[in-house]
Amino acid sequence: MSCMLPPECSWKPFWLEVRAPRAVPARGAAIRAMIKFILMVNKQGQTRLAQYYEFLSVRERVTLEGELIRKCLSRSESQCSFVEYRDYRVVYRRYASLYFIVGIDNDEDCNELAILEFIHTLVETLDKYFENVCELDIMISDFGETVAAKIRYRLGGHLPDRSHVLLQCARKSRRTGSTATRKTGFAELPRPSSASGDKGAEAMRLLLCWTAALESWSLGHSATNAEWGHSINMAGLQRTLSQRMSKEFLLISLGIDGDVNKAKLQQSVHDFNSTLYALIWGDPQQGIVAAPNVRVEENLQKVLHLWVPFEILLTSSMDSVRSLDGSINVPVLEAVSSQNGPLLDASNVVVGGLVDAAKVSGASTNGLVQDIAGRQRTYIQSLCLKALLVSQGVSLLENKASLKETKLLFEASHAGIIEGVPFAGVPVLTNVCTLHQMSEVTFYYSKVRPLVSEILNAHTVQSSQDVQVSVSDLVRQFRDSSEACARNRKFTEMLFSSMVLAVDLFNNESTACDLASAMSGAEWLSFIDTLGQLRLETQQVSQHFMQVALGSNVHTSKVEITVMMSSASQRLRSLIEGCKEQGIPSPPTQGVVDQLLIGVETWSMLETELTQAVRSEAVSPITVDRVALLSGDLLDQLTSVMDMTLKEAWRASADTASYLLDLTSKQAMRLSRLSKEANLAHYGIKPEQNRLALNASRDSFVATHHLLLLGSPAQNTTPAVPKRSQLCIIRLMHEVDELYQQLQEAALAVAYGSFAKVSDLDRLNPLAQEAMAAASKALVDGVCDNNTGEVELHAWLEVHQEAADLARLSQDATAAFILAQQEGGGRFSSLNAVAHDVESSLHRLMFGSWVPHVASPPTQALLDYILSTLRPILERFESALAGTDVLSVEAAGVSLLSAAEALQAKYLRGAMEADPSWPGARVDMLVSQAALASKVLKEALMHLYGFRKTEVELRSAIDEFQRSHEHLKAWRFNSFQILHMNSFFRAAAVPGLEPVIQERKDILDQWDRIDQAWLSLKSHAFSVTSEDTWRVEDAMAGVVSEIQVAVPLYGMEDVEAPESFPWTTAIYTSVGGALVCCCCTIAYCQWAKDRGHGQAGDKDKQAAKRGTVADEV
Repeated sequence: MSCMLPPECSWKPFWLEVRAPRAVPARGAAIRAMIKFILMVNKQGQTRLAQYYEFLSVRERVTLEGELIRKCLSRSESQCSFVEYRDYRVVYRRYASLYFIVGIDNDEDCNELAILEFIHTLVETLDKYFENVCELDIMISDFGETVAAKIRYRLGGHLPDRSHVLLQCARKSRRTGSTATRKTGFAELPRPSSASGDKGAEAMRLLLCWTAALESWSLGHSATNAEWGHSINMAGLQRTLSQRMSKEFLLISLGIDGDVNKAKLQQSVHDFNSTLYALIWGDPQQGIVAAPNVRVEENLQKVLHLWVPFEILLTSSMDSVRSLDGSINVPVLEAVSSQNGPLLDASNVVVGGLVDAAKVSGASTNGLVQDIAGRQRTYIQSLCLKALLVSQGVSLLENKASLKETKLLFEASHAGIIEGVPFAGVPVLTNVCTLHQMSEVTFYYSKVRPLVSEILNAHTVQSSQDVQVSVSDLVRQFRDSSEACARNRKFTEMLFSSMVLAVDLFNNESTACDLASAMSGAEWLSFIDTLGQLRLETQQVSQHFMQVALGSNVHTSKVEITVMMSSASQRLRSLIEGCKEQGIPSPPTQGVVDQLLIGVETWSMLETELTQAVRSEAVSPITVDRVALLSGDLLDQLTSVMDMTLKEAWRASADTASYLLDLTSKQAMRLSRLSKEANLAHYGIKPEQNRLALNASRDSFVATHHLLLLGSPAQNTTPAVPKRSQLCIIRLMHEVDELYQQLQEAALAVAYGSFAKVSDLDRLNPLAQEAMAAASKALVDGVCDNNTGEVELHAWLEVHQEAADLARLSQDATAAFILAQQEGGGRFSSLNAVAHDVESSLHRLMFGSWVPHVASPPTQALLDYILSTLRPILERFESALAGTDVLSVEAAGVSLLSAAEALQAKYLRGAMEADPSWPGARVDMLVSQAALASKVLKEALMHLYGFRKTEVELRSAIDEFQRSHEHLKAWRFNSFQILHMNSFFRAAAVPGLEPVIQERKDILDQWDRIDQAWLSLKSHAFSVTSEDTWRVEDAMAGVVSEIQVAVPLYGMEDVEAPESFPWTTAIYTSVGGALVCCCCTIAYCQWAKDRGHGQAGDKDKQAAKRGTVADEV
């Protein structure tokens, strides 16, 4: 049985020659899983030694040995030495009269050749001990049991700590057969010689050396993903330690916490040493892979070569770098600065080699990402180190450039490991827990970055030293991560500890973190609000794209697209990564992250199309169709994210605010969709489909608007929404409704071909969005500024008219109910229509309306009256309408009439206070006549169908209308005439109602028309029969119609013509006087002429007479 064994494991079995990546299993786990038992049996089938490595009862052992021994002994020498038995794979080998049988796992990863080599080494060890071993030696000596116990000790997983000496013996002797003592980087290791006097110790050393190698190589067992990840992480930590030691050394030189930092430095040196040894030889307890190939081993030796002098420099100078007088040994700092960099670079090369080895071995772990993430810890420490060196003026230009480069590398790497760099093999970060931790890193770096930038901005040594105090503060904050958590240090210390936790998550991904339960209510609202804003912006950018496609406001729209694309991209990244500085948490669940990442892909494609559109002169129909498709897909994806988030928020906390935030964000999104869908239909992209979508958006907006105002009870998946009773919220929602009505009118016009309205869409949408944002904040917060300010007259007039209409509708509904109960058929449809009008009127009084235009309640007190008094009465009225009792409906209708009239009186007083010159008294009386006319119809029907025994109520209603009508008629007379009227008309002349001036012929004519309609109603009210009820209905409708025409006329203020000079009388008097003067003048002239002629004749006669006398004489 004797055999020759080369000295000290110098044999090189062929199955170990392939330098494939290998790992050290934790505490012999791989071997323990493989070897189940070892048997030594003679040719007679007698067991000479048995060792089991898993529990079997005595009966099971006897059965196993009997069957297995017979099976092995019956096989010929030409047959294979590998046998399958039960759940075991058995490897056996015969040496002279002994059979060595080893049972292992029946696993494809088990290496039978390795077991054969193990058996052979075991036999050679026994042979070396006994010189020529035989069966008797094993029987009479306890060495066999000792060997089995040592095998169990080494391979059974009970070794508390592995000897690096034995491992190095196995590894080094595998390449060289030297037996001399050799100095290595670790220790002076004895090399046992075959000439040693203690053959037992030599044999045992040989066996343990071999089993150590067997354990290290795991008999061909490949490293697990966790082992590769941990090894890369630990190698990366070496880089961090190199920077950390230098930083701690500089802190000592600055006199900052000297004793503490000396202790830290010594611990860092120890950690670097132990990790370096583990990386070279492997460490099963830590799960660190031994150097997997020659290249990594050589790189580790380079690290060792650089480390030894650096370690000596640090440990020997830490007590002398700062003298008692506070002066600093600058040359030592320069030496630390110069040696630090090469050590960092060499350590970085080792990490790269491990990453490549992991990739070659087929490990699923992403070593590149782990390398980059681990490097971030180093950068953090390096930032602090370089800042200290710059502040001390040590190699200022070099260290300042290095600080800048480190800063840029940290920021680029930080973005890369989150967003991914596909062409470089860095995938997008998708793990929700890791994303959450990286958001912490982002937050703390945002606090550290300004100080680093301040140091970089210093242009001289003096200015650098000016910020030394700030740098020292920065440095003091860098503490051990465990201390940071315990003492709650500031941002810089938390940056490092957060990055350490992030690296652990990169190495060991987990989704076990329960982020949703840890989120506060404010964080839920922030996430949902940001998601809603993103959903809105993606639709708005599509809307502006359609403006460009239609050629409307192109330049402004392109600018808006560019701005919104940037904003939307930032919001999307904030949702995925979280942004603690802005109060945006990281996603609550992995499902939300996955859906957001799908949205990122869609947004990326949409962004590409939009960018090309912005840069192009014209947009093609294909691009328009493509953008519409991507926009719709993205909206669906983001809505899915919102639904998932709301579900988690509702599960974490039954809070209404998050649900309200979702509803209001959907409203804002629908406002934007109105424009987008109208533009698409106008452009010709699926016009019918987009018109249907436009109508669906309109319906959804109106339904949700009512829900936000009227509230809703809690359901299985949604919380309760409260009814709104704050005037400021109602006014904000009323403003939203008014802008929505204008926007949807323009959208409909555009959708059906009006290009002129496209600009209106572009103008109205921002206004509507702004109003919706203000309303959303008020709805979610539940509070707002309730200062209503001064109410204008037109608002009072609108609500005054609406209150009068509600009073009339109360009587109309009662009459419709009577007809429905008596006549049936289509009368029920009329009843439903009137009942809906009653409800709509109350809604307008509470919240305002666009068509017909009704202002929101002028004051909180009036709103409270509506909510506390009017609405309950109306609800009772509606409840009565649902029954069959006419008298109950009539009584409820009277109550509603009284409440509406009381509200009408309140509005009248408000309007008169707002503008005392407004003729409110006559307007109020006029609009009240409509309710009186309806009351006459109701009483006529009540009497017709026997609900009134006499005509008393009918005549009372008619008299009431008649008096009101005559009140208005009194305005046709002046005060003197009123005093001389008979008693009836004097009763109609109400004080305070001034008569209509004679110039208001329009009012007088309209009053005559009302009077004619009223006479017809009064006539039919007494003569109505069950066959012609329609006649009295038409007459009543005629009266109401004429009253509605008269209202704006009566509401106009009378303006009397100012007193003027009686020019007509003066003119006629002047003309008459002139004519009289003319006549008198003419008469006088004629008289004077005639008198002249008479006097001339007399003179002639006298002359003639004198002549005659003369002649006679």
